[in-house]
Amino acid sequence: MAVRSQKKQSRKPPRRSRSHLVQWGRSLRERGANLLVVGLAQFVAYIGEDLASIQNALGDGTFQQLGRLQSPEVWESFYLRPHKFIQFLGNQTASGSEVEAAGIPLGDLTRGLVISGRVCERMPKSELLADINELLNDCEFQLKMMELRGAIAHKLEAFEKLLETRTLETVAVCSDELAFSQQAQFLMRVFWPCICEFGQTPFILYRLAREGNVSAIEKLVRIDARVLRIPRIADILEDWRAKGDVPKCEIVAKAQEAPRRKRASPRAEKIRGIALIWQAGRLMDRFCGQSLTIEDMRDAFDAAAKDRGLTADPHLPAGEEALRKGVSRMSKKLPADLWDMFGRKAVP
Repeated sequence: MAVRSQKKQSRKPPRRSRSHLVQWGRSLRERGANLLVVGLAQFVAYIGEDLASIQNALGDGTFQQLGRLQSPEVWESFYLRPHKFIQFLGNQTASGSEVEAAGIPLGDLTRGLVISGRVCERMPKSELLADINELLNDCEFQLKMMELRGAIAHKLEAFEKLLETRTLETVAVCSDELAFSQQAQFLMRVFWPCICEFGQTPFILYRLAREGNVSAIEKLVRIDARVLRIPRIADILEDWRAKGDVPKCEIVAKAQEAPRRKRASPRAEKIRGIALIWQAGRLMDRFCGQSLTIEDMRDAFDAAAKDRGLTADPHLPAGEEALRKGVSRMSKKLPADLWDMFGRKAVP
């Protein structure tokens, strides 16, 4: 009896699940949108569901284990020299051979864009156009921009691959140097809570505190009681006690015992994230690509929701006008010096 040879079954490769957030990013890039802003929007939309829980964790005292305080002087340096704080975070998030080869640290790039943007706002239009044309025709500038776009595109491709394969949850998104650094502790425990709670950066608050402003000291103590160990602030409090200024001392004492902050809501934190990305896009659109609209940002959050099996983001306002008003209100709460902190000047 002849043995019939069995037909070999063809094995098709498993079909990769298409991420809606990845499709959103690719369509925006095809439209000529700024690569860096698209990547930031994808990341913020992806972690959107965790934004409120992260904020509430900060209020509950989480992240206390991050980095030990070396000295009050080291801690004060983050208040005094914000550009070093931003430089470290920018370079950590942009670490990689592509960026190093291009010779453009992300911290320097971001700071330069912000400073340039503010200078351009004060220039006559004719002078600005002449400078831009001269810059765009410069061969070295064109080469650097090509290298930068290639580096950012490489990072975006790697990020989107993780989204498509659903492996992002298992990937450590930051190095130990970043996670357990003094800078990370300052970011999580001081910088972000100050913006959310008071609409001010800790840098401007500390400048006022050094001048003896009791309201600024009270706000900082509510967020960061360790500020009382900084010699300059400790001297101010000692001077108040010596002069018998009891009311000011009582204000600071009550700030140490202040109740926990109001619980953050997913709706408010997502709108805050949209406002930040939208503002960042407006700063960079004159240099490299179109900025994103508020509706583009909504589409990013909706795409992230679809990747989780929903039809749309469950927290953002349904109507276009309602979202626009929400982002507008939140943008006004963002501190003006948030964009100035990229400058090299230390607090006087």
